[in-house]
Amino acid sequence: MDVLSPILENVKQVDVYFDDYVESIYYKGKFNIKPIAFAFDNKLIENAKIWELIPDIEFITNINDKWFKRIPTTKVLCKLMIKTEEKEFNGFKYHPNKVSELENEKLQKKLNDRLSNDRIEKINKLAEVAFNNEIFDEYNLELSDGL
Repeated sequence: MDVLSPILENVKQVDVYFDDYVESIYYKGKFNIKPIAFAFDNKLIENAKIWELIPDIEFITNINDKWFKRIPTTKVLCKLMIKTEEKEFNGFKYHPNKVSELENEKLQKKLNDRLSNDRIEKINKLAEVAFNNEIFDEYNLELSDGL
């Protein structure tokens, strides 16, 4: 959370919505979740803002929660709630967190659609910047009149 510290100064809880996860191959009993949306104090944040702060975020790793013991057979919308207040136990610092299942297919579809649209917009912006900077000049070939 160090990257987000300045932004989270007045935030009590960060919510990470996800519907896809995989067990860690390195740490038995811990899971990696693939976020589809973020909220600060129950207010959705634009994915672009998160990507600006954490550009290559694909998974949040090493989550340990009792919820994962009863892994459902279908994708369900879940929320990882992370308290921003730091706790300490035996010299280790951590942020208390909990996973809960939301069982809201309409919200799940909405968040996945929003993520897809945000990804397309991100790619379009990158392509526009590349095009405006003429990065592709070396690939612009003149076609001869004979073709």
